[in-house]
Amino acid sequence: IICPDNCQQGFGSTIKLSGTTAVIGDGSGNSGDGSAYIYSESGGVWRLVATLLDPRATFNDGFGDSVAFGGTTIVIGATYSPYNTGIGPGGGTVYIYSQKGGVWPTSPTVTLTDPVGPVLGSAVTDNFGYSVALSGSTVAVGAVGGNGTNIQNGAVMLYTANRAGVWPTYPTTILGGPYAYSAFGYSVAMNTTMVFVGVPSLNGAVEVFTATNGVWPIYPAFTVGGPLTYGELGVSVRSDGSTFIAGAPGGNGGAGAVGHAYIYSV
Repeated sequence: IICPDNCQQGFGSTIKLSGTTAVIGDGSGNSGDGSAYIYSESGGVWRLVATLLDPRATFNDGFGDSVAFGGTTIVIGATYSPYNTGIGPGGGTVYIYSQKGGVWPTSPTVTLTDPVGPVLGSAVTDNFGYSVALSGSTVAVGAVGGNGTNIQNGAVMLYTANRAGVWPTYPTTILGGPYAYSAFGYSVAMNTTMVFVGVPSLNGAVEVFTATNGVWPIYPAFTVGGPLTYGELGVSVRSDGSTFIAGAPGGNGGAGAVGHAYIYSV
């Protein structure tokens, strides 16, 4: 698939595939505002069916820096929105698009804004939407900058739609990072009962949260620690059922270090 129009080098930096539909993000596309593209396959041919543009149409918002997709829902993160050239990056924004009648809307169904916001007078931002994941009626949003404070623990916000399919605009659960500058929420993956959160600072780790009767706890059920010094386990994480894979690109932290990926069954 080749970028259809006005793309930058970011085209394909984030991708999601489900069945015969693919979503491709370009956080620097559309003249720097960001964009995402929806393709559908039929008869072995992939065709562009919808183009999603930054709803704010603001340079450097990072719309498309993260994407999640499943069923009839697409989630797009705009990591630096609302960007203001006089102040700097904002807390971040996440947009949810719900398909209706087999048609994808070009305007978001729901807009989620950083529930805490950046620290005024400083460069610190939450980076709400740095990572996103979707499973059923729950969306997980990573805010790697953390809780709007200089310590930047990181956070993951969970939003669960009600039975009528209506998404809340404030998180139903907030998961907090374990320590300052932990990069908690750098990556996130989930299934119907588990959320896997990458915490890649230093050796790195993946924290696993398990829901009970639909209720998400604020503390992890367990933590998988990085096996290598400065390995940065959790820079990336993906899951399939009770199996997840986590990337540790830091290797052993020495000269010529080689990255690793680890597969866990829980």
